[in-house]
Amino acid sequence: TFNFSFSLTLDEQGNILYFIEGGNRVRAINLNANSLFTIAGNGSSLISPEGSFANQTGINYGDGLAFDPINNF
Repeated sequence: TFNFSFSLTLDEQGNILYFIEGGNRVRAINLNANSLFTIAGNGSSLISPEGSFANQTGINYGDGLAFDPINNF
């Protein structure tokens, strides 16, 4: 269940990407492989130093998920 507000979107591969307020992560569900993986965030709201990998830094707040015209998240 989702106890907080959240954002959902789909990528070109059919993965469901979501961000849950308070979860401090962007995660993806791969329905073909029956798997869940983290795209960004480590569960903390503390921001890591510049140059850190997206899944190794904190996310303090999210307001939506989007892709640019060439499918960059």
